[in-house]
Amino acid sequence: MKRILSALIISTVVVFAAGCSAKSSDEPETSGTMTENAVSEAAPEESLKLNVVSEGQEDAETNDSPQLRAASAQTDMESISVAVSKEVDSAVAKAILDQNKGSYIKGECSGEGHIIMDVANESNSLKVYTLTMYGEYGFINDMFIKISGSGVIPAVISLQEGMDDSYTVIGYEEPEDGSGYTASLKELFPAHIYSRVSSISDSDRSYLTNAERQYARDYLASIGRSAKTGEYSDVDFQYPDIPEDIKKTIFDRYWEYPDWIGTTEAVENGVRYVYETQWKDYGNNDSMVYLTKYVYDTGEIIRTINVHIDNGVIESSEEKVLKIIGTTQIEKP
Repeated sequence: MKRILSALIISTVVVFAAGCSAKSSDEPETSGTMTENAVSEAAPEESLKLNVVSEGQEDAETNDSPQLRAASAQTDMESISVAVSKEVDSAVAKAILDQNKGSYIKGECSGEGHIIMDVANESNSLKVYTLTMYGEYGFINDMFIKISGSGVIPAVISLQEGMDDSYTVIGYEEPEDGSGYTASLKELFPAHIYSRVSSISDSDRSYLTNAERQYARDYLASIGRSAKTGEYSDVDFQYPDIPEDIKKTIFDRYWEYPDWIGTTEAVENGVRYVYETQWKDYGNNDSMVYLTKYVYDTGEIIRTINVHIDNGVIESSEEKVLKIIGTTQIEKP
């Protein structure tokens, strides 16, 4: 659980990469939104200006993943048009994924969104001024949800060009958290971009969210699965009506299972399993928590756990292991 920063307006052409491989990748957030009125619109002396890609237009060249897309953000300020090559865009996308990997709760698929606001030449390197977003996605109640990740975070990514038109990341800078945020933001970004990164617009946020979710959609397509994508807040969680200390005892021990009534999924040794929690109230403060692990494709039950709660106290826990998976040893109560 780490950070959700914010960033915002001015106009430019934006570019992001979409596509997520069908494999797991290695979550939290901090927020900080600052605003400033007087902003210079002067463009930097050395900026890389290439052909702009129209909104929704695919790059003419054949491109596997990521796909290059661009759109323009409109404000009351003079439009600044910036677009980049497919190689630069791909390098930025990879840099964001690599930078955030391992910082958040691991999901089944990771995704990113970015807006390239300007690019400056610096001797043998490029300095790319971006707005970024990162997310880890996993299945919750049959939905593919962003279970961890960031909000909008401004970042300056430095790239060095190689002999084969490839790029290597030689620097990745984000504003400091907390009290140093505003000062570091001013140091990192030129004046003509500052207003946009200091106050994130709804249009930029929506664009980045859609770009990030495209990775999740592409991943679902790659595994032949259809599911609604969204935020953690989109899930209607229902919880067992049992005392908090009892709930903690149960789910600290059986941590693989959701502490809500519903399901999560995990791919283990190439097999997709569903971890399901159900609860039944028998009245008089008596109830039962049912935990089940089964194979997603076949419904074959692997393990069941029934936790009896009598008069608000755990009376017993009954576990049945119906199948041993590989050499995994499952400890019984």
